[in-house]
Amino acid sequence: MFMAGMLTLSAAFTACSDDEEVYGPVSSRVTLTLGGFPGPNGGMVTPVWKAGDRARMFAIGAGENTPAMAEPILTGSVSGDFLFTVNGYRDIPNTMVAVYPADAQVECSDGRIVYDIPTVQDGTPEGILAAWTTAVPNSFEGIDLKLKPIYTTLSIPVERGNYIVSKVDVRADGGENISGKVSVDPTDGTVTADGSQTVSVNYVNGLDCTAKAQTAVAMIAPVSLSAGYTVTVTMTDGQTISIDNESPVELRPGEIISASSMSTHEDTRIAFCGSDMIYIIKPFGIKDSYRDAIEWQFDAKALAQVLGIKENRCNHIDDCKPVDAGRKMLVTSSYNWSVLLDIQSKEVLFHTNVSTNAHSAELLPGNRIAVACSSGGDAVQIYDMDKPDRVLWSQPLVSAHGVVWMESKQRLYAIGGETMYVYKLVDWNTDAPRLECERTFKARQGGLHDLTFVDDNTLCVSGRKSYLYNVNDESWVELTRLSASTALKSVNYNSETREMWFTDATVPEGTQTWSTHTLHYTDDPMGGTDFMTVRCSDIDIYKVRVVSW
Repeated sequence: MFMAGMLTLSAAFTACSDDEEVYGPVSSRVTLTLGGFPGPNGGMVTPVWKAGDRARMFAIGAGENTPAMAEPILTGSVSGDFLFTVNGYRDIPNTMVAVYPADAQVECSDGRIVYDIPTVQDGTPEGILAAWTTAVPNSFEGIDLKLKPIYTTLSIPVERGNYIVSKVDVRADGGENISGKVSVDPTDGTVTADGSQTVSVNYVNGLDCTAKAQTAVAMIAPVSLSAGYTVTVTMTDGQTISIDNESPVELRPGEIISASSMSTHEDTRIAFCGSDMIYIIKPFGIKDSYRDAIEWQFDAKALAQVLGIKENRCNHIDDCKPVDAGRKMLVTSSYNWSVLLDIQSKEVLFHTNVSTNAHSAELLPGNRIAVACSSGGDAVQIYDMDKPDRVLWSQPLVSAHGVVWMESKQRLYAIGGETMYVYKLVDWNTDAPRLECERTFKARQGGLHDLTFVDDNTLCVSGRKSYLYNVNDESWVELTRLSASTALKSVNYNSETREMWFTDATVPEGTQTWSTHTLHYTDDPMGGTDFMTVRCSDIDIYKVRVVSW
């Protein structure tokens, strides 16, 4: 069993000395940042440092028998500062290795990190995180380590259907071992495994796919697979489905790959909007310009006749939210209109031009739509899709900027200013539906500008900085890649893969103070850099949305 909230930090000196004066108590200032790790069925668990949590630090070959213990100086964040005094070699570069939690079965032997990946698993990944770097432990600058899962996670999507999964088997087709005793050389990152070529995930109670699609999760060793792998999904009735990937792949610690796509991003599609245009592109297909990857585009001037307004008012698009599994799109404009489009046909399924300064919209049960109206409108409105321009209900909400329906909670969440609002549906099956505000509370940052759905437990709340908000325990986790941002216009986060697409007008680009010419993508939301940016210098971009990850 592993006890959450603990951390082991090991140090292996990479240089030796016969001078005994360099050995002794070493004070080491360390910042430890906890990354997320996969939970069951594809969700993510992102721990934060809490009161009573401790870290352990020692030096392999020097002080591993007398470890130092310490608690984080400040709690409530994914990053914690620690001050350790260990017996070790001072003023000499050491390979600093961090492991979370403290009682995880991870050892350091002969300068290598050794741990075990079970050949038979139950579908719930173990929350073991690790990081390492070479540094002088008593340096003035201190040491900064960002921890991530010590294994590679294979995510296996299983479609909804009339079946229950009993077992999932993963096999390395090139004969490499992907389970058993794993050994990592922290000096060069090489990994070997001495165990089995397979991993089996057994579901004692079955993985029920009759009500919804599921995601099976397997931990595998972060090794090189010369001939790819095969995944075999077995149902309780004995039927099997196989997924083959014959391409070589380099697995890395902390990486989450999908059995359906092998992280090639070939199916990634994003929508972005601004001015009077909306585009859907495949960003990883860009060669010289984003226009190389355009799959779909829509000029809002085509809405003039439907909305009964002039073409120059079919502008200032501020959201383009894909809904209904990416088949439709809710489009809102600061010029007081909102529409629901069928993406394939571009048919207008709903429209209104009385949503003053509309900034976001959301589909609700019963064929209804919620619209967040910002300054000037300052309200959340409810419409029936079959009754355009008729507001069924309206509730004041100053500077409303976002609305998200949480099916798991049967609640509508909204943001405005510095406040979040939680609404329940009342009289919903009548001709006079309304929302009842159950509670309001302050978010972790002001200037709330964007609210997006992450998973059944999580919302992403952005404006000045960006946070993941857990609707169950009401905890907040900052996406530290965005800590310096003061004008985030859109943030989209994938809890399974930890990918993030966002737009940031902290330093405005284009002709407006709110606009940008850059779409940002990162697979390290707790890091400091982007993996990729997409430049679109001919449009004042407001928001980016993900159609498919």
